[in-house]
Amino acid sequence: MNRHQLFLSALSALLASLSCALSLLPVLATEKTENGWELHQMSQVVGTLVVYLTPTGIKIAVKKLGLKVMATGPEWKVLLSNDLNKVFYECPLQQFRSFANKDEALVSGNLYESLPFVKDTRVQMLHLDAIKYKTPLSLAVRAKAEHKEGLTDNGAVQSAYYCLADKLPVPQQEGLIMEKFYGLTVIKGVPLEFRYVNLVDEHRSRLYSSLCQGRAIPLSEFARPNGYRAVKSMQEVWVDTSQSEGFNDMMEGLGHLAK
Repeated sequence: MNRHQLFLSALSALLASLSCALSLLPVLATEKTENGWELHQMSQVVGTLVVYLTPTGIKIAVKKLGLKVMATGPEWKVLLSNDLNKVFYECPLQQFRSFANKDEALVSGNLYESLPFVKDTRVQMLHLDAIKYKTPLSLAVRAKAEHKEGLTDNGAVQSAYYCLADKLPVPQQEGLIMEKFYGLTVIKGVPLEFRYVNLVDEHRSRLYSSLCQGRAIPLSEFARPNGYRAVKSMQEVWVDTSQSEGFNDMMEGLGHLAK
């Protein structure tokens, strides 16, 4: 092949690539987005989470477990999906519950969603206005008494504080979904941090946030999964997850809570 033919061949390949790239532009240009917030959080139980919040929807992604929790208004039905096993379950918000709460209660005696809190002070966290709540002194008295009776172990909570962003302009259903998913006391707000002290005075972080940034969120993030099999209960989504490597890490985390 002479130089002229080589040049024409290279030019033809370049034009083909350019044509392919140009054909994608209308698709990219029509990608619909909505202004919202991206949160990066770390859970003591399930590990790293990415949360998308917009005025019309919420999505929580648990990377290690392949789990996603999504809901959009106005119905706010919660859809749980498992990317590893291609299953999903949908339920009304009222029926949505944390999957780890009962396991933790059996291990340490903690049922975090029933912990009492009183308003403490306003704080700034990740440039967000937030309210800090703390447990009353009566909790420590009760926790120590129950521990003495053998009802709980050393991992039981004697004191805790809980920070929630209360001024993000998103529907309160989104904060409620997060509180339920994390198995925390429902106060109404976007959970940012939860720290506690157990009965051997060890300081633990159950939830903390490392990033909150405003950004345009593609509406495709809230699309229903295609080709997934519907299951009849939330437990079936979680049970399928037990085959993942991340689930073993989660169970180790549950055991760690009791130490």
